Amino acid sequence: MTSVTPAPPDLNPSTTVQLQAMVAHIASQATRGDYPAALESLDALGVQVVADGNGATISSDRVVLVQAAVSQLRAQLATLSPSQASITPAPAPS
Repeated sequence: MTSVTPAPPDLNPSTTVQLQAMVAHIASQATRGDYPAALESLDALGVQVVADGNGATISSDRVVLVQAAVSQLRAQLATLSPSQASITPAPAPS
């Protein structure tokens, strides 16, 4: 009988809407050049995904995928962040 019981979705529909809103906010911040704020919002998104990753609203497989995307975006935003740009490596000796 358990084989005919539908499995829960990878991502609860209301959670999908919430996460999409968070991503849109991050994109808006990055578009305006407010990279530090975008990084902070991205951190909040990561925390939210982990908190929701109990299997009821986000499956563990989906959590892994979202965390990978968050890490990749964090690396991209960090390269654009003025605070990161001001840290210039010393030139190699010639």
